[in-house]
Amino acid sequence: MKLSTDTINILKNLATINANLVVKQGNELASIADNNSILASAVVKETFTKEFGIYNLSEFLSLISLIPNAEFDFEDKYVKVKAKGVQVKYFYSNTEILTSPKKKISMPSTDVTFNLNKEQFGNIKNAAGALKHEVLTLKGDDGVITAIVRDPADSTANTYSIVIDEDNSCKESFTFDIKIVNLKLI
Repeated sequence: MKLSTDTINILKNLATINANLVVKQGNELASIADNNSILASAVVKETFTKEFGIYNLSEFLSLISLIPNAEFDFEDKYVKVKAKGVQVKYFYSNTEILTSPKKKISMPSTDVTFNLNKEQFGNIKNAAGALKHEVLTLKGDDGVITAIVRDPADSTANTYSIVIDEDNSCKESFTFDIKIVNLKLI
């Protein structure tokens, strides 16, 4: 089996949520932060035929990046990653010692939806870093949605704001505060 670029990018994103990963049989990958603050799942192109654990996902990703266009053979106790004269034998971890979601993610209905493009998201992350703020406030007012990087504990702190939707179907007023560290997007 080969892993698609999309799947590898999803694995990289999951590695920022939790250092380890339990891959379940099927085509869905899921991870949860140790403190249960972030839960993520993704459907991938590949179908895994067995459950296995990866103790250090970043290490695994670093190793497989050394083998472009690799084939993955999932054996009983390890995965063999190989291509023209190069091979990595990466042993599975006991899944019982790893942190993984215990049930499927069931999302509630949505109250508001909008699109946030890559450039806007990058600007928000950069502004948060420059201002040293940890909170993103999403504010809606009569169909206009604004993202604001701010410090809610200090009303005189500098802010960065960007209109992300000027004609949203949600005409209600709302304010959502999100910790920027919890934003994990592909």
